[in-house]
Amino acid sequence: MPPPKTGRTLSAVEIDLVKRWIQQGAPYSPHWAFVKPERPPLPKVQMKSWPRNGIDFFILEKLQRNGLKPSPPADRYALVRRLALDLTGLPPTPAEVDAFVDEKQLDAYERMVDRLLSSPAYGERWARGWLDLARYADSAGYGSDPLRPNVWPWRDWVIRALNDNLPYDRFTIEQIAGDLLPQDPNSENQDPVIASAFHRNTMTNTEGGTDDEEFRVAAVKDRANTTAQVWMGLTMGCAQCHTHKYDPITQREYYQFFAFFNQTEDNDQPDERPTLPLPTKEQREKMDQLRTQIAELENARKKTTPEFEAELAAWEKAQAQDIDWVPLEPSSFRSYEGATLSKLSDNSILAAGNSPERDTYIVKARTPLTNITAVRLELLPDESLPKQGPGRGLESGKAVLTELQLAVRSPKTEPPRARFIRIELPGAQRVLSLAEVQVFDERENLAPKGTARQSSTRGSAEAGRAIDNNTDGNFDAASTTMSGAQDNPWWELDLGTDTPLEEIAIWNRTDRGLGTRLADFKVLALDAQRKTVWERNINAVPSPVARFRVPAEKEVKLQNASADFSESGFAVSRAVDGNADAKNGWGIGDKTGRAHAASFELGGNPIQEPDSLLIFTLVQKFGTQHTLGRFRISATTQPPPVRELPENIKEILAAKPEERSDKQRDELANYFRDFAPSLVKIDERLKKLRKELDDIKPVALPVMRELAADKRRESHLLNKGNFLDPGEKVEPGVPASFHPFPKDAPMNRFGLAQWLMSRDNPLTARVAVNRLWAQL
Repeated sequence: MPPPKTGRTLSAVEIDLVKRWIQQGAPYSPHWAFVKPERPPLPKVQMKSWPRNGIDFFILEKLQRNGLKPSPPADRYALVRRLALDLTGLPPTPAEVDAFVDEKQLDAYERMVDRLLSSPAYGERWARGWLDLARYADSAGYGSDPLRPNVWPWRDWVIRALNDNLPYDRFTIEQIAGDLLPQDPNSENQDPVIASAFHRNTMTNTEGGTDDEEFRVAAVKDRANTTAQVWMGLTMGCAQCHTHKYDPITQREYYQFFAFFNQTEDNDQPDERPTLPLPTKEQREKMDQLRTQIAELENARKKTTPEFEAELAAWEKAQAQDIDWVPLEPSSFRSYEGATLSKLSDNSILAAGNSPERDTYIVKARTPLTNITAVRLELLPDESLPKQGPGRGLESGKAVLTELQLAVRSPKTEPPRARFIRIELPGAQRVLSLAEVQVFDERENLAPKGTARQSSTRGSAEAGRAIDNNTDGNFDAASTTMSGAQDNPWWELDLGTDTPLEEIAIWNRTDRGLGTRLADFKVLALDAQRKTVWERNINAVPSPVARFRVPAEKEVKLQNASADFSESGFAVSRAVDGNADAKNGWGIGDKTGRAHAASFELGGNPIQEPDSLLIFTLVQKFGTQHTLGRFRISATTQPPPVRELPENIKEILAAKPEERSDKQRDELANYFRDFAPSLVKIDERLKKLRKELDDIKPVALPVMRELAADKRRESHLLNKGNFLDPGEKVEPGVPASFHPFPKDAPMNRFGLAQWLMSRDNPLTARVAVNRLWAQL
């Protein structure tokens, strides 16, 4: 009812109506749409020969009631056109028209319908409406709207289901809960799981800085709303912030319905996981062939030969002598995110001060060593670190190294000297927008001391914004430049004099998905005479920053990583696999408060000149302050293999050979197999086959998958729909005004699908029939 403050009251007529209703016993019945439909008797009609089916009786009765008569039968030319367009969406071919018109059989119409229903175009035409209901799209939505090239197998499933005349209850159950249906492990039929991608048509927000949980909850709401609207015609989404104003759905009941969809693994990730790989027949055959070959080689690798035993004995003898590691003395070091790094007397580096969520360290060191075969990274404890480190993880001392990179610079290399830094954006009618440009020598960012100009300026987005020491890429923060739309826009920095350049960083605009404008750009360094001394063409869009070291250097391949300990899922090999994903890298888990070490062999022989400059990049993207607290880098010239022995292998080697158990002997042999000389050829063959297998990339369809029992979420009523303001806890359930949940049905999406398809459901059949009726 309206609040008293509105001043609205019932009129005399309305009051009288309510009085009379009460006097009549105040009878109440639910809305007719919420009452289970029953088959009505056929109405009486005058033209009893006209109806051909039950529906015709109702049509004719209404025509007669309005004083109308049926139109005369359409001729066959009109009929075949109507049938073809309605059933396939395509006009009939001239041959089909002639065949139908000339057909002498009495069941010519029925036969034509059967031919059209058997056409692949039938499923393609009728799938279109269902794809719209399912919010199908070939992109993921929101501002950046990236392409979603892997969801088409679900589209094809819909077409196939319609052409196969899949019963509507099965059509429903597989799309809502196909992943929960029992699967035959020996069957290649994955259609039920493919069907579950119906609810993976929700949008995914891949923009930087967004909250994954916020958009996961948005997707769950969308699934609840879409399910209610598609199958029952209900605007259930109106109840996510308050009780529904018209339909009998409370806000609490909305979140009970929401809870059915709140236990799936997906959580707004750019890679759309979980996914189902769907190899083609050719891909599957090739994958099976490669797996067979890999299995044969792995079995051969496990065999113990006299040659292998001799190699193992020689290696074990060599372990009695320690590796000669030479600590490298850092000549410079820097944290990209503002941590304070300092060098200690033992040449280790200690991080203090600001403790960012993520960071990247650059460490440079000159060494007289040549022919370096491996480098070592020690993570060291320190009293100043949480739990004594060696990481800076808050209250844990944990650390994760996402990626370790090494480059070498010749001692003869001199940094290019430039006065002007210029950024060009080639192309017609382009807009150049920069958040910040940083230009470093060995000590500092020189850009703020210079002056900037650009080819044109849009509004107040002047060139100087890119050298204001503010990397915020949100245009609304008034720290981002923008040119007008023009051909080949440019931005330029004048440092005032020729200056030795060490590194340039380009920070991109980040708001409204407009960072993609900065693609295929060029960075140039020019001397005082405007002669180009360095340039780089960049195809990738900075996200949000792209960094370039200016002096010539050579990347060094780090390989054969080994460590004294690696956390499960964070093997040390992941620190040199080229994958800078936040959840990738080498981690030490809860083995904190002690030293750890990892060794990395160098590919080739990249360091041949004394006093070469080694440049180490330590990328740390895990988050939650899991950055390195104290570490030291060393090098060795010892011939490979150079391995950091795990603790269990050290314990085995410490025991006399005759005192070792069979398990220990097997453990030691299996460890040595990774670098045994006699297994090199087998390992190379295995590496090649595994790469071939990895290079086969079947389409990976996003599907539904329930969380494991120990990871299930609690569902709550969200006050005003706000995911940050959870209210009372709720369990899965359906609105009380409708039929009860099926007995013995599980309280999950499978049970919900059964409830939707129950014969007691007053809406599902009505909605489906009305939708078909409207289309025809």
